[in-house]
Amino acid sequence: MELRNGRTILTIDERTGSIARLTDSRTGRVHLDACEGGRSDGRLFRVLLPVPEWSSRYADSHEQAAPTITREGGKVLLRWDNLKTRDEPAGVSAETAIEMPEGSDEVRFTLKIANGGPGPVADILFPWLGGWTGIGGKNKDMMILGAKTSFHPHSFPFHTGTTYARLHQRADFGYPLTLYAPWVDLSGPGGGISYIVYPASPQNGAVSVQNLAGYGPGLRLAYGWDFPTVIRPGEQWTSPPVGISLHGGDWKETADRWRAWMETWFVPPAGKRELRESIGFQNVWLRGFDGTPFRGLDSVPAVAAAGRKYGVNQLCIWDFITLGNYSKHADRDLLDYSPEERSVLSRGLAQARTEGTNVNALINFRLGNPNQTLFKKEAHAELIRCFDGSPRMEPYPTNHFHPLVRPCGFGPSTYILSACAKSFRARVLRQTR
Repeated sequence: MELRNGRTILTIDERTGSIARLTDSRTGRVHLDACEGGRSDGRLFRVLLPVPEWSSRYADSHEQAAPTITREGGKVLLRWDNLKTRDEPAGVSAETAIEMPEGSDEVRFTLKIANGGPGPVADILFPWLGGWTGIGGKNKDMMILGAKTSFHPHSFPFHTGTTYARLHQRADFGYPLTLYAPWVDLSGPGGGISYIVYPASPQNGAVSVQNLAGYGPGLRLAYGWDFPTVIRPGEQWTSPPVGISLHGGDWKETADRWRAWMETWFVPPAGKRELRESIGFQNVWLRGFDGTPFRGLDSVPAVAAAGRKYGVNQLCIWDFITLGNYSKHADRDLLDYSPEERSVLSRGLAQARTEGTNVNALINFRLGNPNQTLFKKEAHAELIRCFDGSPRMEPYPTNHFHPLVRPCGFGPSTYILSACAKSFRARVLRQTR
């Protein structure tokens, strides 16, 4: 089945519902051909259905019976009534809607999952493109992720010595840390593929990239957006729209498309005038995560003056006490400065503000050291937990001087506190008023 919108021609394999081919109608270039050379690299979605005996059990759209395909106006619907995992019915149904926005080169996909099974759905990869083999070749093709990260698609396999579970053929990029925006551009000489997620509200996600060649030779790239979600039995979930289109340029085409969509609804908060007019922040260490002294607490006025000399009047202070519990062994909470330290800081902050610098601090409220009094008294019950209920932990390399970034066993391995927890909110309010 062939669908056209502007310059984008999308071919769907009706036997599986997979995206089989992406062709540029203006140039005739085939950007993706999942069936080239007799391959079967077409994909559309993967649904994770964990059970105690197999935590990564999954159902792939291309391994199911042929979907039911119907048309409703300008929309194409593909439906699977009972997804199977290795031929075992899971009781989960899926419906993909494909739309062609008028006046656009884009094809938009939406996935609806209804969980009628006995267990949860824990993760969804959608839409999943498979079978890209390159346009210009090594050092000419590039994947740009969310206006922040670049990835060489021809870099697979990674020669790190790690090959189990095909880790040398996989890469993941999280949003909003590794990506600043939820889009991916995969381009080479003369054009590429735009892939944009259009969420109605903020939500985390990731881009999953892998070489389907596995332990074999060559490049057969597959990538898609990972939605970390939990759909319990009896619940339904619908993805935000995801747009796929072809263009004749580079990653800026995708960035411009994303920006144009944002400008239809997003109004930046007014904020303070001095923030809007500032060219940036001056971030300055006083003491490092591990307590390494870089500057005295009395250095704030001088540091602020140095920033103003170059037109920067926004100063953000990073200090051992405020930076959470990455490497903090002292049993002190955030902002637990001694009276002497507090007096020195107060004088310096007041002077910096009087002289024209707006001062703030990086305060990391989200981590809890299980050995500290605060954690034992109020934070231990309100952690972010993994799917199986175990606490989420964050070991972080914070050593500023030793040959080993983090001496083995030096600790602590901190727990991650839930920002939705009552004790978390009370603590923030208590310490920032």
